Amino acid sequence: MFLRVLSGFLLVLVLIAGLFIAFAWRTEIAPIEPPQRASFDPALVARGASLAAIGDCATCHTAPGGTPYAGGFP
Repeated sequence: MFLRVLSGFLLVLVLIAGLFIAFAWRTEIAPIEPPQRASFDPALVARGASLAAIGDCATCHTAPGGTPYAGGFP
């Protein structure tokens, strides 16, 4: 009896893990052409820059010794 319950539990656990992997799997995002810089409102860009500075966003979005906001972290 115990073996049947244990094997049933393990089967459910394996199915849950498989479903998690199937839904969590992400493919690489296709590259796009960046929009022209002139297409953005300069006031909005300045506001975003000040918010990024206040939030210290460069800390997480810049690799050590890398270009600011270029990423580099998984």
